[in-house]
Amino acid sequence: MMTKCGAIILQLIGMSVALVAICWGGGVADSVAFPNGFYQEGGGGFDQVAVGSKNGRMVAVGLKKGIPYFFDNQTMGADPWTVRQVLDEKRCSIAPLCEVAVASDGTLCGLSAKNHKVYRYCWPRAEAPTPYILLDKTSGTASSGGRWALLDDAKKLKIKHIAVGSQMEVWAIDEHDVLYRFADGSWALKARNASQVSVAYDGTVAVLSKAGHMFMRDGNRWEKIKRPAHLASIAVVSKDLMWGICHKPTANKKTVWRYVHGTWERQRTRYGMPATGMTCVAANAAETVFALDHAGNIYANGEDGVPMPVLAKQKCSVMTACNTMG
Repeated sequence: MMTKCGAIILQLIGMSVALVAICWGGGVADSVAFPNGFYQEGGGGFDQVAVGSKNGRMVAVGLKKGIPYFFDNQTMGADPWTVRQVLDEKRCSIAPLCEVAVASDGTLCGLSAKNHKVYRYCWPRAEAPTPYILLDKTSGTASSGGRWALLDDAKKLKIKHIAVGSQMEVWAIDEHDVLYRFADGSWALKARNASQVSVAYDGTVAVLSKAGHMFMRDGNRWEKIKRPAHLASIAVVSKDLMWGICHKPTANKKTVWRYVHGTWERQRTRYGMPATGMTCVAANAAETVFALDHAGNIYANGEDGVPMPVLAKQKCSVMTACNTMG
């Protein structure tokens, strides 16, 4: 089944896209029955949504036809989603975007369909995360506020999928299914045969392989972990907590699951029926979860502006291991 933005990538690089910690809509799916505790958030028509945190408050960014919309939970009686420009530091458009990924420290990255490159959003000073830690020397100046800065392009990679856990944990998968991490100003190869990746704020990295297996990073090794059948996408909150969508093609059913301390639990509606119809979920460090259905409607759990928990200070360590996933 093809998604809207996946069609863009197929046209450009001859491949489809599978996404993890960010959500995609479009296509034909089963009936929608959202999980207990979720509510619809704004209008429909979205192709993707990502959720993180900034300065202790939830941050969500959605895509409509490649244009980012930022969520404002302070809006009263109006659509909470507002559009923003997609300009680089030379004021040139990098739209349409194929993906956006936002972390729980405010780091926001986007993937351009024009050149398959990864850009980091430079928040305007009034909205900048505190502390405002920069990934590159040019970002974050007064002139670059509200612009998108290109990450290192020395390897000339064609990226098809991105995931962001923090300003030190930016990951990507290229057109050859090779997994990279952005470290020390360049892309470092970490594994092969990867189809999806999700990164938590605490540094936990989970990957789905081309063969359908699930791996979690343990130091310099990838540890295979159990998963429910037909797991299609994941959103990692921490090592012991994640959300996922299982898609059984023969029944055209998508069910919602939650992983807690090694056990996957199927999520249900307020009436006790299995939650279905969600195409993907995204989650931040406070487990604020956004889910997207096949019509592009967005659902969220809990209260707006859930404070981000205090987490251990992140350390930037460079992995040297290179594994092939089966």
